Amino acid sequence: MNEIEVESSLQRLAPRARSGDEHAIREMVRIAYPLVREYCERRIGTSLHPHSTGDDVAHDVCLALMTSIGGCQRRFLLPFVYGVAIHKMGDAKRRARRHSRSDHDPAVTDRDADDPESAALRTESHDEVRRQLAALPERDRQILHMRFVLEMSAERMATVLGTTPGAVRVAQHRALRNIENRANLEKRSPDVR
Repeated sequence: MNEIEVESSLQRLAPRARSGDEHAIREMVRIAYPLVREYCERRIGTSLHPHSTGDDVAHDVCLALMTSIGGCQRRFLLPFVYGVAIHKMGDAKRRARRHSRSDHDPAVTDRDADDPESAALRTESHDEVRRQLAALPERDRQILHMRFVLEMSAERMATVLGTTPGAVRVAQHRALRNIENRANLEKRSPDVR
């Protein structure tokens, strides 16, 4: 089933699912699952961590869909499903990072060749990016996250956000321009933070 057929089926089942019809909810999950699994596996791979795969994340997305569909009043449901998937993938990546840190052998480092100065510059750079992103409106942060962290195409982002690829490209350009302008202003006037 392609995305248009999935959206059509979800919309057909949504009124019954919202009223608590368990069969309709299960059918929505059955229809959405293959698309969600493919999306998650393409974004995070099949083995994010030995205990968490794209398939595991897709299951989490479907569980969230089952529990939240009753309160979802959106006209288009696929962007909602993709939004849940984005959040669940972020959760899985954070869990994997935390878990890999706790599994990490302190006697072996990934960056043995790095000197303290390089490590400090890398940390400072990451802090600057986080600070610049925090200054952006939520929608701009979401667009940049989808594009550069999740590596989504403008077409896929448009589907998720319920807009057009052109509008996504314009919003991405504006968000990047906003960051560039703020950085230039701060270089000229360091007190502007």
